[in-house]
Amino acid sequence: LGREIELVTAPHPKYDHNGSLNLVDGVLGDEKFKGSEWLGFRDSTVEMIIGMGDVVQGIQIGFKEDSGSWIYLPQYISICVSDDKAQWKEISRTFLIQAGINKIRFDDIQSSYFKIKIKPLATIPLGNVGAGTLPWTFIDEIQFIRD
Repeated sequence: LGREIELVTAPHPKYDHNGSLNLVDGVLGDEKFKGSEWLGFRDSTVEMIIGMGDVVQGIQIGFKEDSGSWIYLPQYISICVSDDKAQWKEISRTFLIQAGINKIRFDDIQSSYFKIKIKPLATIPLGNVGAGTLPWTFIDEIQFIRD
């Protein structure tokens, strides 16, 4: 709770409720994406850096899916670690993303910084509302897993 997050990619101004604090306030997003629990992004990549230092075994992150509102799940999530924010090492890449909470587990890792890179779909698939345009990515809560 309350951990500082550097949003490398800024949320869209329309869906920037409390900035990065929104991702670590302990409040999970509900069905209504227009509430203040979700951060909305409309970029080809969403990146954030979180200072940590503790040993962790995973990360939980929540996503919204509502194709009628152009909100889609990402293609993948990449987790990287670094002790200097200059040299990054990928420790996990997850392709099976679901709406709601996603738990990404890995071996014990202790690092000064974690980078979460979220790769949205390139465009909304044909046959769907908004086809051919960049979809929205909605994120709510990020939590580190420590057993």
